[in-house]
Amino acid sequence: NVAGCDSTVFTTVTLLDSDVTFLTEETCDPGEAGTFTSVLTNAAGCDSTVTRTVTLLRRDTILVQALTCDPAAVGTRTDVLTNQVGCDSVVITTTTGAFSDTTFVELTSCRSGDVGTSAETLVNQNACDSVVVTTINLQATDTTFIRLTTCSAADVRTEEERFVTAAGCDSLVITSTELSTDIAIDLTIGNESCAGSADGSIIIGNITGGMGPYLTSLDGESFSAEMIYSALAPGDYVLRVEDAAGCSGERSFRVGAATPLALDLGPDRTLTWGDSLELDVLTNATAIDTIVWQPNLLRPCPNCTEVSVQPRVSTDYLVTLTDSLGCVVTDRVAIRVVNPREVYMPTAFSPNADGVNDELEIGVGDRIARVLSFRVYDRWGGVVFSALDFTPGDPAAVWDGTRGGQPAQVGVYIYAVEVAFTDGEVTTYRSEVTLLR
Repeated sequence: NVAGCDSTVFTTVTLLDSDVTFLTEETCDPGEAGTFTSVLTNAAGCDSTVTRTVTLLRRDTILVQALTCDPAAVGTRTDVLTNQVGCDSVVITTTTGAFSDTTFVELTSCRSGDVGTSAETLVNQNACDSVVVTTINLQATDTTFIRLTTCSAADVRTEEERFVTAAGCDSLVITSTELSTDIAIDLTIGNESCAGSADGSIIIGNITGGMGPYLTSLDGESFSAEMIYSALAPGDYVLRVEDAAGCSGERSFRVGAATPLALDLGPDRTLTWGDSLELDVLTNATAIDTIVWQPNLLRPCPNCTEVSVQPRVSTDYLVTLTDSLGCVVTDRVAIRVVNPREVYMPTAFSPNADGVNDELEIGVGDRIARVLSFRVYDRWGGVVFSALDFTPGDPAAVWDGTRGGQPAQVGVYIYAVEVAFTDGEVTTYRSEVTLLR
């Protein structure tokens, strides 16, 4: 420095970045479209880059729809214009023909002077002609036919009556009254199914003659629309039919009675104990559905008409038979069971060795299984003879008129016999016997 001292200067140099600029533009010329880069030098002597992007503007197109009444103006026209940026603008106009509209109208009239066809030309919203064609036809007279029937010949006639319709035209009503034909009645008759069931019926089928609708009455009852009558007892009936004109017809018919269902097991019977018996069902049923035996048999036998029974006690057998129509009939038979107690008690014997009635022997039947005891007593109750538990006919079980090996005294003795029968019952019999010599 001026004083002679050292002076130091430090210098710092900074690098400046390149300057880059982006520009956008539009053009109608395809040759001018693209991206362009220019390198320039700025005030500091450094590079400066400018990038310019030019975009091609597309052509503007407008579609227009138009109507015309002139056939020569129908078609498509294209107009090329220049828009605000100098580019082409295309307008495409399509013109369609709006030709005359024609409407047809159909009318009727009662006046012949109105009949014909007329045309009227109008202008529609597109300023084109619109044609209305009106045709008026003559309306014929309206004729109505009414057919009636009557039961009286004096009322048969044909009448005509004229009216005016809402359109002012004539309306003719022809009423023809004819004599009613005889009423015929078709019946389906159902007879009684089972005796006493009163379930007969009739179904009224086709009715001809007269004029419907029809009403019916059975045996003088009030008329109704009933066509089926049920729960009819066997007998004769009269069915009357009345038509819409008040004419009537009638038909007589009969509901048949069912044949009474019969069942017979035969008369009541007596049966000896241990024996069996055949019971037969006698019936007039032609088609048997079920046969039920009561009480139940030891051997099941549904629908059997013949059974074998062996009752041990007196029994009433009841049979209920049902036929294919559901008719039911019953019958009962009483079987009385007897068990003979065949014990023969002699009242006298003579043990005199003459070979006739020399011993006191108890006679028994074949239903005695064993003799449990046979005792003879004197008048003071003393046992004179005794035999125990023997089979009937045992030769040792007889009293020969002795007592202690000596002939017993002549007189009256009492004896008792205890017997067991084959059915298990035990009975004691007592009697007196006179000993003779």
